[in-house]
Amino acid sequence: MVDNIRKGGTMGNLVSGVANVLKGDMAKYGLTIMDMAKIVGLSYNSMQLKLSGKTEFTLLEAFKIVHYFNGKGENHTIEDMFGVYLKNPESLHHK
Repeated sequence: MVDNIRKGGTMGNLVSGVANVLKGDMAKYGLTIMDMAKIVGLSYNSMQLKLSGKTEFTLLEAFKIVHYFNGKGENHTIEDMFGVYLKNPESLHHK
């Protein structure tokens, strides 16, 4: 899974909800969809689709977003930021 993450693969085992915390932080820091797109390395349209729930964030994109806001003083995890949980957490451990 680590190789998949490095290549920008999908969240795989993560089941995502609406990114309410993300939208709240965007408003708190006055960030636009284009600002977030630049932070994550996406086009405006791709970010808009992800924020609307039409496409999913990759795990790498989620890490970038959490890292960005934690650098601003927030204390987020992917779980609280994206409302996700691990369906099969044991699958993340190397055997």
